Amino acid sequence: MNFKYKIFLLTILFPLFALNVYSQGESSLQFLLISPSSEAAGMGESSVGVATTDPLSIIRNPAHLGIFSLNRYFNTAYYSRSLQGIYGNEFNYIAAGISGGLNFKKSLGWDREIAVGIGYTRIFYDYRGTYRTLSSGPENLGDTESYESSDNLTLSIGVDNWVKSSMGFTFKHINSHLTELGTEEEIGTGTSTLFAFDYGFFIEAPVIKIFSNLSNKSLELFPNIKPIFNFSLGFSFNNIGDKVSYIDKNQGDPLPRTTRVGIGINLGLLVAKKEVEWQPVSIKFTREISDLLISRGQEWKYQSLFGDINFLNGVILGKTNDLTEKRTGLEFNLLEIAYIRFGKLDDHLGGRIVNARGYTFSIAGCFKLLQVLDYDISSSSQVVNFLFDKVDFRLNYSSWNTNDAFSPLNDSRFLGIGLFIYN
Repeated sequence: MNFKYKIFLLTILFPLFALNVYSQGESSLQFLLISPSSEAAGMGESSVGVATTDPLSIIRNPAHLGIFSLNRYFNTAYYSRSLQGIYGNEFNYIAAGISGGLNFKKSLGWDREIAVGIGYTRIFYDYRGTYRTLSSGPENLGDTESYESSDNLTLSIGVDNWVKSSMGFTFKHINSHLTELGTEEEIGTGTSTLFAFDYGFFIEAPVIKIFSNLSNKSLELFPNIKPIFNFSLGFSFNNIGDKVSYIDKNQGDPLPRTTRVGIGINLGLLVAKKEVEWQPVSIKFTREISDLLISRGQEWKYQSLFGDINFLNGVILGKTNDLTEKRTGLEFNLLEIAYIRFGKLDDHLGGRIVNARGYTFSIAGCFKLLQVLDYDISSSSQVVNFLFDKVDFRLNYSSWNTNDAFSPLNDSRFLGIGLFIYN
């Protein structure tokens, strides 16, 4: 890449480097590394290996869409945050998505519970207002209309046969528009357009339910109250594609190709009454290890599939190393109405040590509680019945803090909303 474009790129992408730069390598299009999930932000960005409700989580692991489709017809979500620029100006990061699913057993009467889902998500990073300068000095040559975006189409399939399992695939159309004109005499338009893809897998095993099925005995602590113990495993491989070039393809830079592996544990109580299944209390734990698959010598090259991830030491035992990042999250659920989350992001070599917390309010939990308490809606309108049985609206809020009060990550705040329609 031409030196003057590199200087310009470094200036406008400073907030992305501060928030997301990986210590083990360098890449272009750093905005693809930002987690768009306000729910995951409360757990240190961990979402790949744990069951989640956020429709935007398919941007990190497309397999989540297959799990959503087993229980939902429709999902939509919106997420926005501001990032601080190197000169104090604010840049806007926006993610939004819509998806739908069809469970063939519930909708068409199939014998097996199989579902397919399709979803569209868009990420838009807007840093218009950044000004161009010469390489020889800070002379202002005018503002730019700079932005980067990714339009993503996700396809996924989910199966519920003793265990829930899913796989997903995402096609990406990525556009990076740095500047309309160069600052001096370099060749090129300052624009790069390319295609990339992600794929992912997810599996969740309801351990107690499996043992109950094998023994033909239902384990109940009290009438209609059963314990929950679910174990989950997730994997995603993101941003697979060609190199990024603005001028000369032979001088292109790598995409932020990343592998993520995570596990999750969910413990709680399940109340089954009439046609309602309700979790009045639960605790969820997750750990995730990720690696940016780029190594630098005289020339850069992509690493193999799992890079420097050690599944036993990193994912299972939680041991960290300087070549990977670790994310840990904990969630407490109360009545399926309120969720409280805590998390930590460990990137020692990159200098990112973040403590996270988050909260969620769910309207569906209120509806379930009324049904469990035998609130009679039989005389209500069809609209009220539909809202009680099929609709959920969620408001998510998370924040980050660091030990360094001057870190650009300190006191970061995340807000997102989601709307779901269940089948």
